Amino acid sequence: MKRRRVLAAIAVAVAVAAFVWSRDEAPVGAPASPPYVTIFMVDGLSRSVFAEELAAGNLPNVQRLIDDGIYVERGVSSFPSMTGYGFWPLQTGEDAVVSGVLGLRWLDRERAQGNFRSYVGSTNVEMNLDLVPEPKTVFERFGDAHSMTINSYNNRGAVHSVKTGFKFTAAKYEGHWWVADLLEAIPVFEEELSPTWEEVERYAVDLLVADLANGPKVQWVTFVSPDTYAHVNGLGPEYPGLVRMVDGMVGRYREAAAARGVDDDRIYLFVSDHGVESLDRNVQLVDELGARGVRAWRGEATVLLSTGALDTLQAFAEYDVVMAINGNLMSYLYVRSPSGWATAPTLQDMRSYAGKDLVAELLEIEGIEHVIARDGADVRVFASDGVATIATSSTGFRYRFEGEDPFGYAADERAAPLVGGGFHDARAWIEATAETPFPYGTVRVARLMAQPGAGDLVVTSAPGYDLAKDYEMFVGNYRGGHGGLRADQILVPYVIAGPGVPKARRFGTAAVEDVGATLLEALGEAPAAVAGRSLLR
Repeated sequence: MKRRRVLAAIAVAVAVAAFVWSRDEAPVGAPASPPYVTIFMVDGLSRSVFAEELAAGNLPNVQRLIDDGIYVERGVSSFPSMTGYGFWPLQTGEDAVVSGVLGLRWLDRERAQGNFRSYVGSTNVEMNLDLVPEPKTVFERFGDAHSMTINSYNNRGAVHSVKTGFKFTAAKYEGHWWVADLLEAIPVFEEELSPTWEEVERYAVDLLVADLANGPKVQWVTFVSPDTYAHVNGLGPEYPGLVRMVDGMVGRYREAAAARGVDDDRIYLFVSDHGVESLDRNVQLVDELGARGVRAWRGEATVLLSTGALDTLQAFAEYDVVMAINGNLMSYLYVRSPSGWATAPTLQDMRSYAGKDLVAELLEIEGIEHVIARDGADVRVFASDGVATIATSSTGFRYRFEGEDPFGYAADERAAPLVGGGFHDARAWIEATAETPFPYGTVRVARLMAQPGAGDLVVTSAPGYDLAKDYEMFVGNYRGGHGGLRADQILVPYVIAGPGVPKARRFGTAAVEDVGATLLEALGEAPAAVAGRSLLR
């Protein structure tokens, strides 16, 4: 408790200093020519709640965008289904797995130092540095034209970026963190540093509106309230109201854009980085593995002071496993190979680790649904009662299973014809599996595990469980989360409207990289040979 109070005091000092520094004069690029683009990123949007609110007529501003453009009902976000990491496909038209980062936390064995990568906290600036230099982001494609982002740390190339971190942190932890409650009780701080959720989002939108005077080519705002509320409370009673409030902020912005005469020349995206699930049980994998004789290390949830590398490989010499939690319902597990931490183990190594089968040991832990591992060129998806093998070729992806089907595709009328046979391309898989419990799972898993930096084992939680007990600094245990493959976590709505976009066009499903490719084409920057397929074609 004393340590947490000290860390909280440090966090307050850093946040207040950042708040003061943010008042400095903002950088401004050259005024842009149309078309312009504004991206409304709703962090942690439940597709089911969104659909209910839309059907009830409670989201008139989003409905207007749907009527004027393209609406994807079951959009498939990135895997891991994560903030920041999941922004990159919208900016490039590529799958997030080839961005150079693999989530918010991961282990990079190839670095000389700073092998454990974490972009949560003061190290969030590292994400832009770790991204691959090509392709260019949507911010970088327009030379010196002005652009602005609010609450995004995956924003390479943006001229002006603002983070309202302490405002939404104070709102998130009100009633859970003594510092937030203390600030609320001090009148001089209440408006600035203890805001309501509506005040948090209105502040961000007003910054964006003021920036219209600079003629921005691209603007991006992340609405943080749905995700932060859901982590602490799950899909509680206030969640639908937050979705309605975000819709109101969209209307607030568009009224201001129309008043300036720049609404008709603007492409709008209303998107989300991932969904969210409620949960009521929390698993501490470090303790569970320790009880089985496996020494595991788990990094801090938030980096408060460091501005660079966290650890070297040598720092993990005494451990068998390094855990990198992503979204609290998915975790990478990196395992020390027989030759040390510098090389990845084989599946055989992990199934006979000091006389233990790590896959079997993990599946015995209550709350774990799948354990995913490379097996040579293939990928294996283990469940308690079956195992699937995913193979990749130049013609697509093949899915076969033994025992019970881990993804349940064999029981689905549309997906079953693709199971157990030959290879099928990504488009066939996304269309066939969009309404299954694990949409696009075959492709998302295969592409992730093809990256050397992905976990040696990828663990996902069962419904109602998270993998981050006692992890969060001030709340302790979450009641909502994401990161995994299940439909509620990975399916979100996508809307794109504006000049060059056909009206009232509806798609049952599409991937987030398809939306990114669509945006670039609408801006006259049609990307060549990317994973995403433009929905304009």
